[in-house]
Amino acid sequence: MTLSAFLRDYLYIPLGGNRHGNTRRYLNVIVTMLIGGLWHGAGWTFVVWGGLHGVYLAINHAFQDLIKGFSSDLQLKVKCGKGFLIPISPITRFFSFAITFLAVSIAWVFFRSPDLNTAFRILTGMMGKYSFSWNHQAHPELYWPIYIGLLAVWLLPNSQQWIGLKELPVQSKAEEKNPLPLSWQWNPLHWWNWLIPGVILAICILELTNGKPSEFLYFQF
Repeated sequence: MTLSAFLRDYLYIPLGGNRHGNTRRYLNVIVTMLIGGLWHGAGWTFVVWGGLHGVYLAINHAFQDLIKGFSSDLQLKVKCGKGFLIPISPITRFFSFAITFLAVSIAWVFFRSPDLNTAFRILTGMMGKYSFSWNHQAHPELYWPIYIGLLAVWLLPNSQQWIGLKELPVQSKAEEKNPLPLSWQWNPLHWWNWLIPGVILAICILELTNGKPSEFLYFQF
């Protein structure tokens, strides 16, 4: 039983799910995510984190419903898993990823912050209030991990693509049958499929042994 399955089976569906119209559906999603935030801790940061994800999901569902209405009129429906999506251009895909990345990053600031004041200070700093310098000579150790992380997030396949799942949340018609080349998909018999997990594990071990390790995040819940 995962948290997502628990929220779906014991909160979202009993609240009515999507059985009472779109407006009730969006409200049920927001309420479910709010309670999911409170599950992590009785604090306003978790309430905001859960509420933001609920609003994000409601906006996503509303947008998909809008697209389905337009695509039915324009005969642009493309079968994609259990839903319908119109093909998207590389530029549209890029901006979709960018908006999602930004929205989720903002929400996780609240999750990781000890209080709302700290969260808002971090967000204002992210928007440049406290200035930003590209001087890598001052503290290079602060910059390169961020660059490497961004390259991994934006260029490497996600977990669903890596293990070859065919029904992805967003995919074009050309990707429907094979989201990634076979050479990129997980095969435990190929040594390079262990390379990325090995590198990530090595980095984690180095971080744990270099200085004072941080307490496991979920111990506090």
